[in-house]
Amino acid sequence: MKKLILTVLIICGIIPLITSCGKDTNNETVPPSEEHVHNFSETYSYDKTKHWKECSCGEKTNIEIHNYSLNGSCKCGYLLAVSDGLNYTLLADDTYEVSGIGECKDTNIIIPDVHEGKTVTSIGEEAFFNCSSLVYNEYDNGYYLGNETNPYLVLVEAKSTNITSCEINTNTKII
Repeated sequence: MKKLILTVLIICGIIPLITSCGKDTNNETVPPSEEHVHNFSETYSYDKTKHWKECSCGEKTNIEIHNYSLNGSCKCGYLLAVSDGLNYTLLADDTYEVSGIGECKDTNIIIPDVHEGKTVTSIGEEAFFNCSSLVYNEYDNGYYLGNETNPYLVLVEAKSTNITSCEINTNTKII
C-alpha cells in the first residue's frame, strides 16, 4: 500500500514537469524549466488597454499600456475608432485641418490621419472653441485636450481672458 501511494505521488509530481513549455496539465502557466529558452514574437499581441510580446509558452514580455498618437493608433497596431462628424477645411497645401466639432457627439475626440484621401495635418485655431461637451483637462490657467498618456497634449484655450500669465504644461505639443 505504501508503494502504491509513493508511486502515485511520484507520478503526480512528474507529470507537470513533462508537459509543454510553461503549462501544466490544466493549461495554467508554470515557471519554465531550465531547458526552455523564450522565443518572443516580433509582433505585438494586445487587448483594449495594453500590448505585449508573447512566447509560444504563454510567457509575456514588454507589457505596456497603449500610448496613442493623435489619430488614435498605437505602435502595436491597436486603433481607437476615429470620431465621425468633425468639420474639415481643405488647406492650400492640399491637406486638411480639423476646423470644428461639427455633428460629432464624442467627448473624447480621435482625429484620423486621412480625410477624403488627403492627410489631416492640423487642428484649426478655434476648432473646439466654446465646445462644452468635450472633456477638458485643466492645468494652471488653461484648458487642455489629450489622451491617456498625455492629458495636456493640446492647449485649447485660457480659462479666462483676464489672466496675466499662464504656465504651459511641459508635455503640451500643440497650442
